[in-house]
Amino acid sequence: SDGGGESSEATDENAGEGPEESTSSEPNPADPSGATSETDSVKVSILSTERTQELQDSLWEHTTSNEYFVIDISYTNKSSESITLWASDVVLIDSDGKEYDANTDVSLAVETPIIIEEINPGLTYEGTLVFEVPPGQEFTELRFKEDFGTGADVTIAFE
Repeated sequence: SDGGGESSEATDENAGEGPEESTSSEPNPADPSGATSETDSVKVSILSTERTQELQDSLWEHTTSNEYFVIDISYTNKSSESITLWASDVVLIDSDGKEYDANTDVSLAVETPIIIEEINPGLTYEGTLVFEVPPGQEFTELRFKEDFGTGADVTIAFE
């Protein structure tokens, strides 16, 4: 079962672009790129995803025997007040209901890491979340928790 796979173009476009990408003979679970969810105060979209064992930029390099699930998102503040987006408020849920936290240390090896971002009303922030996960693990959703009264609970279901 390929889970639909209708958005596989995003990963194909980036294939072989550089040292931050590694390839695997494992089947690639469905890519949730393009999935969106919104509330009255926020709109969140998944722009692209990547699975790799190595991430690096000019200063940082991280390698794992597991897998990094890298998610590029777009986060729009539709409210009338600024919202703080914390990586620690985002969890990736697998098909068994297990929750994975974003790894902010490894995120430093991507171009636009999301650690803590202040987003003013009407603005959109595009950034990257990195999760260290078991190789080939399938995921069902990305959940943004409202812990500090800023923003809203938002869940993006992977279809």
